[in-house]
Amino acid sequence: MRVALIGHGYWGPNLARNFGAIPGVRLARVCERDAERSALAQHLYPWAQVDRDSEASIGAADVDAVAIATPLATHFELARAALLAGKHVMLEKPITATSAQARELIAIAQHERRVLMVDHPFVYGAAVAHLHAMVARGEIGALLHYDSDRANLGPFHGEDDVIWDLAVHDLSILDRLTASQPARVSAIGAGANAARDPQIAHLLLHYDDGLLAHLHLSWLSPVKQRRVTLAGTRALVFYDEVQPDEKLRVYAGAAGADGGPGTPGAGQADALGPNERRSSYRLGDMVSPRLAVHEPLHEVCSHFAACVRDGAQPLTDGAAGLRTVLVLEAAARSLARGGDAVQVEAV
Repeated sequence: MRVALIGHGYWGPNLARNFGAIPGVRLARVCERDAERSALAQHLYPWAQVDRDSEASIGAADVDAVAIATPLATHFELARAALLAGKHVMLEKPITATSAQARELIAIAQHERRVLMVDHPFVYGAAVAHLHAMVARGEIGALLHYDSDRANLGPFHGEDDVIWDLAVHDLSILDRLTASQPARVSAIGAGANAARDPQIAHLLLHYDDGLLAHLHLSWLSPVKQRRVTLAGTRALVFYDEVQPDEKLRVYAGAAGADGGPGTPGAGQADALGPNERRSSYRLGDMVSPRLAVHEPLHEVCSHFAACVRDGAQPLTDGAAGLRTVLVLEAAARSLARGGDAVQVEAV
């Protein structure tokens, strides 16, 4: 499979390195407008054709697939051109700047019978894969609460706000774990222009089955944080992506109400009405499962190559990218309305 990489700035070099490590895949072309980064690409990949014009890379006969790692505003036009040129496409997250653009790309990909995939790297990590398997087996029980703390210092590039930059990761994880969309979202922010371009944000996602997800997103943290607590009726899970070891800690338990069998304070709870009882949680053993050590982005690129080769549907296909953008759009509307709960448009 011959790949053209469009964009050799922040994320592009990571994609180039990983595509170059996959058997049966060749980085055929790199497109980069910046002269200095273009020269670096030519030095790093002397076998590849380095273009300054995206049309040359997209239209090249020696290209089967196009990976796009450019600013969000350029995603739609580049992906549209690549799909219409008969190329398979993988886009950096988020898939597009609007849901209408995502819908159009999905329709074109279906008509052209091309693979359309979005790079949601956390979905391909060992920790989220293990969590998904636990949810599927019922080991966590019904999901009650998802609480995320995702923060670092910057970036302050002005291309998007902290919600579009960081929330995508949690939204893609939730999409994988729940296989459903939130019904409503509330968003508040802080920063010089908090209603339009927040540097700190809090999102509340309300699901029809009762799951409540809270996302804390910040560009103003001196410490990088990537932590999630997931609470279910049968277990609690703490997930810290930054930790080299013990990324997952699973605490066995059972959620219930005070006054249940074996629950402390049962005698006091008997005097309370059914709507006055406080929930309780009995913790059991903690285990930290052994996880495979691999770079999630390598799995992303390998999965894309396999889908192109086999004609399979990607795990994070265009529809997954669309669901994420629909939540981001609802969050933007909520932010502009001062945090009012806003309905998420259905796919």
